[in-house]
Amino acid sequence: MKKIHTDRFIRADLSTTREDIEAMDIDRERERDALEDYVIVEKVIGFREQDGVSEYLVKCLYTDFNACLICSITNNTTRETPLLRSLHLGGCRVG
Repeated sequence: MKKIHTDRFIRADLSTTREDIEAMDIDRERERDALEDYVIVEKVIGFREQDGVSEYLVKCLYTDFNACLICSITNNTTRETPLLRSLHLGGCRVG
């Protein structure tokens, strides 16, 4: 929230040039793209299936192995998250 207020303040400042605003927009887009990379599965480390639930231990791009995630998928999973899209329900999309 603080970032939004800072952005608005800078844009409203009369001394801010169009180039400054364009640079801010490019930086924001770069940050957004970087955050999307954190949900791309780089490697499936482990898998187990129990009572109709598949669990994957996955390592995402640009993360350490100590930050691995467990992704649970039931047979009736209807809501697809970016992590599930990346996992492709059993395959692994490598960066």
